[in-house]
Amino acid sequence: MASTNGTVRAYANIVTRNSVGFNAQIGIIESAGNNLVRDNATEVLGTPTIVPLM
Repeated sequence: MASTNGTVRAYANIVTRNSVGFNAQIGIIESAGNNLVRDNATEVLGTPTIVPLM
């Protein structure tokens, strides 16, 4: 995902079969809340920020 201190803005993604789905510990993940993160060894590290759609 993002490099150290980087930002990822995620909308309608499918994230599967990875060691980590979303990693918000090393950067910022802004999510519209409509992403599918399943079947990863670890689904989410840290806390993604949910942002509203305009």
